[in-house]
Amino acid sequence: MNIKNKKLAWWEENAEGAFEGFLRFWALVVMTIQIVTRYFFNHPLVWTEEVARFLNIFAVMTTLAWAIRLHCEMKVTVVVDFLPKKLRKFIGEVMYLFGLVIIVYLFYNSIYVVIEAQKTGKIGAATEIPYWIIYLSAPFGFGLAIVRYIQQYYLKIKGFINRKKGIETEEVHTETEVEAEVREAMEQEKAAAERMESEKKEDKES
Repeated sequence: MNIKNKKLAWWEENAEGAFEGFLRFWALVVMTIQIVTRYFFNHPLVWTEEVARFLNIFAVMTTLAWAIRLHCEMKVTVVVDFLPKKLRKFIGEVMYLFGLVIIVYLFYNSIYVVIEAQKTGKIGAATEIPYWIIYLSAPFGFGLAIVRYIQQYYLKIKGFINRKKGIETEEVHTETEVEAEVREAMEQEKAAAERMESEKKEDKES
């Protein structure tokens, strides 16, 4: 999105990645403490492994929204790549909408999982942290993903309207460095596959 404030623009592009990095960093710190206390002082801290696991759970759930932001969702394009361009685009939009529906469904059900976990009163064996707090990672991650999906649809609709009006759409979506690297990698992979295919055809003809 086109945000004039540089700090806000940076957070809009990298919020999930920064939060995930923060969680991963502290998980690494906790595991380092566990290793040092276990092998150098022969007195391991029982809570470290559990805390590191909880931090990694939240980090993993955060990456879903970041993947959507960078258009790096898991895709199987073996068949789709052979279809006409317009049909590929149409199928892509349908699958994008299908992904949003699934995420909304998971978000809705994850709330009930948190409620049920709160009723059981189950806590962590070492940290005594209530499990429902850990289960909050699911609605948290799915909620962020929904926000990113809505944002991407907003950009698509805005770009479509601007194209209809004949307005330049450069400001609708500014490609980030990470997005550019991902796109270039995908283009290189596709080009390599096309070269291999052409070489096979030449070998057969010869």
